[in-house]
Amino acid sequence: MLNKKWPKKEPTNIIIRMPNWLGDLVMATPVLEDVHRYFPGAEITVMCQANVAPLLKNNPYVDDVFSYHRPNGWLHHTHPYAIIDSLKMHNYDLGILLTNSFSSAWWYWCGGVQNRLAFSTNLRRPLLDKAVSFPARKEQQHLVITYKMLLEPLGIDISDTRPKLYVSDEELTHAKEMLETFSVDPDKDVVIGINPGAAYGSA
Repeated sequence: MLNKKWPKKEPTNIIIRMPNWLGDLVMATPVLEDVHRYFPGAEITVMCQANVAPLLKNNPYVDDVFSYHRPNGWLHHTHPYAIIDSLKMHNYDLGILLTNSFSSAWWYWCGGVQNRLAFSTNLRRPLLDKAVSFPARKEQQHLVITYKMLLEPLGIDISDTRPKLYVSDEELTHAKEMLETFSVDPDKDVVIGINPGAAYGSA
């Protein structure tokens, strides 16, 4: 491990803001394992939009899932202040932002999340306790590595952990039953799933 210099006090209640997009969220899952291994005694909460929250509910490195619906404007029924109030209630002593938006940093700041760590983008550096510059080779390297590089101020080396999703026994049974309706034996046949769609970037 690197020589951890920050934060000075070992965190015990960590919140990690996960990406909004399904693919990016999957690429960020190694961060959960790495943080859990480095701070094994800490409670880890993941914060994410409700549409992707089910992907994390069985993750063994997560203690709680804080899901929310995307705020519908500043003064509408679903607004950021409900999110901020919830953050205040839990007294998080380390907040990691894997998103790059100004609003996510603003929520952490208003919600009293201590030791806010994120990439310094979108004019949000004043809202962060530790702002990390984007890697020089960001566009040439895998997104998994970019996310892991954000952990370096904590003293966490870039590991070889891989993206993982964890499913329940019930979900496995349902998947097998679905495959069997197409005369596929999941215990014998090789099953390859392809989802050729993306909404942003080179993907």
